Amino acid sequence: MNKKGNVFLGLVIAFFIWSSGILMLPFIVDSIDVTRTDLVCSSNTISFGTKTLCLTIDLIVPIILWTLFTIVLGLIISKN
Repeated sequence: MNKKGNVFLGLVIAFFIWSSGILMLPFIVDSIDVTRTDLVCSSNTISFGTKTLCLTIDLIVPIILWTLFTIVLGLIISKN
């Protein structure tokens, strides 16, 4: 396959990964809301460990978005 074909294939695969990841986000956000409610993250009287767990749970969506962005960018930029 020539270079144009490789770039187009990389773009198609990158678009597929990006769109499937974005379509999964509403389900993940619903689970995060339920988890935050069950852990009572809005309370001021929770322990340090629970506060840390709440902060970690809040970082799930940005981590997923950065991971998707990195994978897609890697597929687009790759030379193979």
